[in-house]
Amino acid sequence: MVRDEQGDGWELRVAYHDRDEREHIARIPESELHKHNSDLRSRLVNEGFRIKLGAKGFNGLLWHLAENVKGRSILVSKPGWRSDRKTFVCPDGMLVGANGGEGIILESAFSDQRAGSLEGQLQAWKIAFEHGGAHHMIGCLGGVAGAVVQFCRLGTTPIIALTGGSSGGKTTSMMLAAGSWGWPQVLKEDKSRGGVLHSLRFTTNAIEFIAMRSTGTFFGGDETAHMESKEMEKLAFMLAEGVGKQRMTADIKERELKSWSTFAMVSSEIPISKLYENSGESARVGLTARLADINVDDYAQLPDAEYDQMKKIIEENYGWTGPAFVKHMIDSGLDPATVRDEILANSSSLAGSGASPLVRRAAGVFGVLMVVGELLGAAKLLPAGVTHGEVSRRIRVVWEDYKASEVAEVLDPTAQAITILQENLRADMGNTVHSIDEQADRKSKATLAWYEPIRDDSDTGYNAFGDNKKHTEASKQLPPTTFFVRKDSLVRLSGGKLGEGKVRKALEAAGILQRPNHGETIHHRYVPNVGAVNAYKLVFGSEG
Repeated sequence: MVRDEQGDGWELRVAYHDRDEREHIARIPESELHKHNSDLRSRLVNEGFRIKLGAKGFNGLLWHLAENVKGRSILVSKPGWRSDRKTFVCPDGMLVGANGGEGIILESAFSDQRAGSLEGQLQAWKIAFEHGGAHHMIGCLGGVAGAVVQFCRLGTTPIIALTGGSSGGKTTSMMLAAGSWGWPQVLKEDKSRGGVLHSLRFTTNAIEFIAMRSTGTFFGGDETAHMESKEMEKLAFMLAEGVGKQRMTADIKERELKSWSTFAMVSSEIPISKLYENSGESARVGLTARLADINVDDYAQLPDAEYDQMKKIIEENYGWTGPAFVKHMIDSGLDPATVRDEILANSSSLAGSGASPLVRRAAGVFGVLMVVGELLGAAKLLPAGVTHGEVSRRIRVVWEDYKASEVAEVLDPTAQAITILQENLRADMGNTVHSIDEQADRKSKATLAWYEPIRDDSDTGYNAFGDNKKHTEASKQLPPTTFFVRKDSLVRLSGGKLGEGKVRKALEAAGILQRPNHGETIHHRYVPNVGAVNAYKLVFGSEG
């Protein structure tokens, strides 16, 4: 007898062999036993259940089974940890840590998810750690990281985007991750077998189902370049939040929400920030905080001989490291709160004192990987010669590289505000930003800022915004470096995300905001050639 986790959906499951000796499992809802048996009888016969023509007692047989069957199981819709954190359901339905109690059946469990040996799979990891780049190491760690995320109830799904040129090892890194639980290849349109690595050519509904079936394990999405920027944004926010859309049934009842808790990796040849830039949009700050964009072009690639060897090992040995990892977690009696505290401590250490909430959140994905490295070391699942201390050191290097990248610049909201301010001042010249030399409407309320024009006597000159472009003979005027921004327009021109005080302090700290030479005010009360206007004087250097 089987029922779902809420105690509903009771059904009888009967295993039998057809005339060709193939095994079948018939799922018979108890509600069907209360109906006329012709439909049920026809269905089972069609599925190979052998019933003699004219035979009687069919209902009696099923009722006898339903009343006298001893085995009872719970039907679950997704893998991962059970509520007691002492039992783990693998994607193929195998139970780790089961204590001989009531059975657990994973609905639509994957098949053929184990080949080769644990030793063989660790040999592939050894090549990845010793000869590959940081992204190959992250693939090994990320494959089992979902078990840690769900175990400690982290509340969010960390996401890493591997970006960069083709043949850089992005898909190979995700194959290392997916192989922890089973079939390591990318699942495309062919659904002949299950797995946790997919091509992202799916609808939102399909991705919700895939994410749910990745609970406690790994979510791999190959080639987000096929997605529009808005779709990428929706995917990242949905994955991170761990819950799908609320939907209604045909009779206006709420469907059960799909939910998940895992570790995700996606790949794209185009960096996420460029994906937005190509569409003429700006990536949202929250997206960068939820998704760590790591460019694989910055890291060592596997030499051809090692790559061919590792690829062969991956394809012949899979499905071992994930179950071995969660078995160690169970046997060690880990406390979820302690693991969570270690992740938060690592994240705070990486972010540094005084870091913004966005930076601390972005550091979370790397904090998880550091704890995974520690647990793998304790479980003796790291390659020989690699310690969890070495893993933590390498993760710190990746974090520092990430913080220094253009992608991570948006994690600092004040820096982003200054960048937006610069861009708006340049883009609005001649519209809402005018020269102090203009005669008409110099003091119009529609004007948000003014600039002091610079004349150039040479063929080239510097640009306050870093363009450093050569100027034509027709225009010897360099882009301006000095602006007067109306006091009440500063927030608007800097994107509207931060208050005037924070933007002003950031500009002053960067040496851009120039106070008056006299008086105690921060802003100027007079703009040259324009007249009495409360404005901030901003002077940008040669590098913008």
